Amino acid sequence: VGETDLHACVETAITLAAGALSGRATLERAFSPLPTIRCNATEVTQVILNLLVNAAQAMKNGGTIRVSTATEEEWARVEVRDEGGGIRPEHLSRIFDPFFTTKEPGQGTGLGLSISYGIIRKHGGRIEARNAPEGGAIFAVTLPIAGPAVESPGVSS
Repeated sequence: VGETDLHACVETAITLAAGALSGRATLERAFSPLPTIRCNATEVTQVILNLLVNAAQAMKNGGTIRVSTATEEEWARVEVRDEGGGIRPEHLSRIFDPFFTTKEPGQGTGLGLSISYGIIRKHGGRIEARNAPEGGAIFAVTLPIAGPAVESPGVSS
């Protein structure tokens, strides 16, 4: 775990997601100033990448993905909002379960959000999903700026 620029993680994830976003989604950034945070940058980038690719895949007819950042007291927050069909209410409680997927057979394993959930929990943070009132889904990742309360085994830089 090291001092990390969360915006650099977001930008790396955007670069890695370029193929999935190309021709499918327009990306908007709404970044607020953030302090550096204590986290494993590679793992956090993996989570953001997964959220971006899922957002692009959720928008069958294209649209805009908005990535925003903010601080809330001792927490840093990244939100990924898409203009897809949203998450069916009966699926909201299951989307972080291993092997749960709403994708067509052969299109996904149902592990991306489960792995992302585990990474964020290991960092002492939260990952939440909700539907946007105007349509689409919002995934919010909230991480403690100071890092995990107790360094977990396997959390290293």
